Amino acid sequence: MDLDKYCKEQGVLGIWGVDTRGLTRVLRDYGSLVGVVTTDMSKSVDELVKQAKVRAHLQAHAYAHV
Repeated sequence: MDLDKYCKEQGVLGIWGVDTRGLTRVLRDYGSLVGVVTTDMSKSVDELVKQAKVRAHLQAHAYAHV
């Protein structure tokens, strides 16, 4: 079984074409970042930015209570 088939069976989202060295540099320089990955093309950029900001706010609260 190949990785694509396995991920689909497990319901795991995968992405390809990512510059992993570039991503590593960004994470090293700026730390983890909040973002949204979607396949829902009906969402506007503004809606996706709003989702990311809400999640960033919730994530900050989760770390504060650890």
